[in-house]
Amino acid sequence: MARSLVFTHSGPAGEPFEPPLGAQSGGTIAWLTTAAIAVDALRRGGLLVVDELDASLHPALTAALVTMFKDSDINRAGAQILFSCHDTALLGNTPSRLLDREEVWFCEKDDAGASEIFPLSAYDAHRGNNEQKRYLTGRFGALPRVDLSRLHDITAELNRVG
Repeated sequence: MARSLVFTHSGPAGEPFEPPLGAQSGGTIAWLTTAAIAVDALRRGGLLVVDELDASLHPALTAALVTMFKDSDINRAGAQILFSCHDTALLGNTPSRLLDREEVWFCEKDDAGASEIFPLSAYDAHRGNNEQKRYLTGRFGALPRVDLSRLHDITAELNRVG
């Protein structure tokens, strides 16, 4: 029996239309690919390792993938997911806290390029903390260092040359 995948979208007036796979966005393709692999791991009870889980995904879709592994009604075989991501929404409380403090690890590179990992659980915990906000304000470190001090010089040189 042949199977096919059909994407149904809603037009401006709510009318359904079915664009072909080639017309789908990179995010839709990333979701489809990752979700299919996740469902297989959930079925078998395996370990799914994903680098940059949130690449091309809306934060709600990234959260949905994580939720699939945390929900015992979905994850009946005890599958696990190990992932890296830059989606700070996973640290927030809205609409509810998705990850436990022991499940979150940060990675920071030193000036020599060596990486160190450390858990969120190493920091003080208070009920209602907004870990996303605390992370983004630098409370835990592990933020990229961006030096724009020479940007003016670089753009002036590019304009002179180009």
